[in-house]
Amino acid sequence: MHEVNSETRPVMNTEFIPRFHRQTTNSSLSSQNHRLPKLTLPTFFWDILEWQYFWESFENTIHSNHTLTDVQKFTYLQSLLDADAMNVINGLNLSSANYHKAVELLVNRFGKTHKIVNAYMKALLDLPAPSYTLDSIRNFSDKSEVYIRGLESLGQCQDTYGSLLIPVMLGKLPITVKSNITRENGNDDWTLGNLRKAIQREISIQEASTNGSESYDIPTASFHAGICKKNGNYVNKSKSKNYSQSKMCIYCNDQHFPAECKKFTDSKSRMEIVKKRNLCFNCLGNHKISECRSKNTCRNM
Repeated sequence: MHEVNSETRPVMNTEFIPRFHRQTTNSSLSSQNHRLPKLTLPTFFWDILEWQYFWESFENTIHSNHTLTDVQKFTYLQSLLDADAMNVINGLNLSSANYHKAVELLVNRFGKTHKIVNAYMKALLDLPAPSYTLDSIRNFSDKSEVYIRGLESLGQCQDTYGSLLIPVMLGKLPITVKSNITRENGNDDWTLGNLRKAIQREISIQEASTNGSESYDIPTASFHAGICKKNGNYVNKSKSKNYSQSKMCIYCNDQHFPAECKKFTDSKSRMEIVKKRNLCFNCLGNHKISECRSKNTCRNM
């Protein structure tokens, strides 16, 4: 992020000063200008999905600011591009004509509507399937909502892409979540809007039933060995032929059982994480060990 400092940069037009800082008289405006907060502009890091936010911020603050010369605007623009994005306009000398050429090159590369739409669709299709944990499902929902809102901001109607996304999103959901929301919906005839609301309802239900806590009903033996749960019992994963379900690791947050973590392999480092996160030493749940209700009480430290 870059700050626009009135002491070292050209003075901003007052139309960009937040409304609550505007004064009704020229004298009071002049006396307050030196105390106004600095304007912070985002840096563009090549990601086409970030272009809209970057350009709207830059356009409203710099590009449309008539108190700045084109050379000054060009200087600002260069300072807000990372090395990869700068490659698009490298070789252009600092001049008024080249500023407009630089904007044209950047818009052609990152600002074309069809390119951004394709990028949003690809991001939705590539979203990893969530596991049946509150955090994982919430993260899946949050990211999908960001991409869908991005499509809507470009004037894309859900009718044009909803029929494609519905089976994709349903296919990524855990079978239990899919069953719950289908039962709630009454049938399997979905619209994208109804599916989004159903997922949000499922998250709300999980939050209400767990009070915001995650249940990892895995005994402490998982600090040391590959223990997993199968048919209500804990078994050694290496001896289970049909075991395929995975969940989010509490040690590294990847999609696998904690016992399978390759990043934190020794019991000491795992115990430190459990202590830091105030988890149960018995089942790794979000409660004190004295409150643990797990029937599988393995405390082999």
